[in-house]
Parts: sequence; C-alpha cells; structure tokens
Amino acid sequence: MSCILTIGGADFNIDDFIDKHDLNPYKKSYKGYPKFKSNPDGEKLVSSSFSIEVSLADFADPENQLNDAILFLTGNEEWLSDIPLTTKIDYAILDFGFHIIYEHDFCKSIKIKNDLLLKAGNLGLEIQLSFYSIDIDDALTVS
Repeated sequence: MSCILTIGGADFNIDDFIDKHDLNPYKKSYKGYPKFKSNPDGEKLVSSSFSIEVSLADFADPENQLNDAILFLTGNEEWLSDIPLTTKIDYAILDFGFHIIYEHDFCKSIKIKNDLLLKAGNLGLEIQLSFYSIDIDDALTVS
C-alpha cells in the first residue's frame, strides 16, 4: 500500500466509527495493546486507530497515488465529513509512501495538486509524505 488513511485518538472508539460507516479497514490497533507484537510486555499503544487503503499504486508512482487519493476522497466524502465532527478523533492522516533512490536523485519533487489539498483540508485530514530509501541495486529490479 502506497497511500493509507489512518484515523485515531486516545479515547476514540474505532469499532463504533467503523460499524457506523460500514468500513473495512485493513488494520486496527487498540489503546493499551502492545506497540509491537514481538514484545507483548513492552511499550503499549496510547491511542486506538484504524487504517484504510487509499492507493495501491507503486511507491515509485506518485502521480497515480495522488490521483487515487483524490478519487478516494471524492467517493467517500459522506463518511469522511464525520471526521472533523467526531470529537474523540485526535488525528486523521493521509500518508503517501514513496521510494527515493539517493544515488541517482539529487532532488526529488512531488507536486500535490490543489484539489487534493482542498479536499483533505476541508475533511480535517493532514497529509504526510513518507520517503523510503532503497538500495540502488534493489531499485534496478523494481518494476
């Protein structure tokens, strides 16, 4: 998944929100549960959240990720408009994941279209750009 929407909060009842809007998240996390499954006695989550796939475009394909996000926000505007109205939601982040190859990319620019910024802003969504570096040898095998 190259673009996901994560919605959460310290006192947010994710199951009620999911049921109310008949959503199908690919991931749910609950406050008080272990942060890492591999360390059940370690640090605990301080909020509950769920994540939904927004784009399955490749990490090297920002144009399609951004277009998918616009389509997602437009097609789901009815339930997304509840985000700013739900007081228990502390964050709603639209996170785009991109590959970056430092050896060949002196500078990498990604233009975010105005309509995406306006739609996300009006729905109370933050936008996050996550850049994942990959080894040059791996990049040559990525399609």
